Amino acid sequence: MGLKTAQKLFDGILHSILHAPMSFFDTTPSGRILSRASSDQTNIDIFLPFMLALTIAMYISVLAIVIIICQYTWPTVFLVIPLGWLNFWYRGYFLATSRELTRLDSITKAPVIHHFSESISGVMTIRSFSKQDSFCQENVNRVNANLRMDFHNNGSNEWLGLRLEMIGSLILCASAMFLILLPSSIVRPENVGLSLSYGLSLNSVLFWSIYFSCFVENRMVSVERIKQFTSISSEAAWKIKDRVLPPNWPANGNVDLKDLQVRYRPNTPLVLKGITLSIPGGR
Repeated sequence: MGLKTAQKLFDGILHSILHAPMSFFDTTPSGRILSRASSDQTNIDIFLPFMLALTIAMYISVLAIVIIICQYTWPTVFLVIPLGWLNFWYRGYFLATSRELTRLDSITKAPVIHHFSESISGVMTIRSFSKQDSFCQENVNRVNANLRMDFHNNGSNEWLGLRLEMIGSLILCASAMFLILLPSSIVRPENVGLSLSYGLSLNSVLFWSIYFSCFVENRMVSVERIKQFTSISSEAAWKIKDRVLPPNWPANGNVDLKDLQVRYRPNTPLVLKGITLSIPGGR
């Protein structure tokens, strides 16, 4: 399913770019197009299917551990419920910021690629005007702008990890004290050891399930960015079935223009205003 989705999105963006009008390339930097076809497509091809599978596996593990713990030491359900609620509350709080940071990271990456490709194509002109230092400094500035977003994104991940691990450790400690203080008539001692051993893994498994699900949701920004390019306006079809030209076309070479008006793109001034002319064949 992941392979078919990636192929469908790639076919869509490839078809849109190949059929895009010239005005699209005049107004869209090449780095933005390369970013969609490289890093965003890589997220869809590799990271999203892999991380989605890990997320599902982690949530299944969390469910299995909770069932085992509640089966043998049912009083711990009163502590597992607040743990799950706090984790999902932090997940929603974290995603509101992390999603925008991921989008800004993708936005600031396109100018780096665009500036580098433009510098490569115009390297002779840059050297002839002795502007190497200014172009190098501009490249450093754009890379730093992208790295700042990456730094804040990693910082937000560490913020989430610290709080989830701290809350999980506190609740695990409280549940251990709670189980130890309960009389053996309510909870058997061997079940207490079993629950605590599973509780140690529950903390880390719950953290990674939340982290992987946030990673998947953040990388869904790549799908949004690619779908923006699949909805751009296209030129006319390359072949029109009901207007197939005969094999011997053209029979003569006359060219007739009547009130020709041309503009580079919509909402711009006309560059050719009402051109009318006739060019006989052979001239």
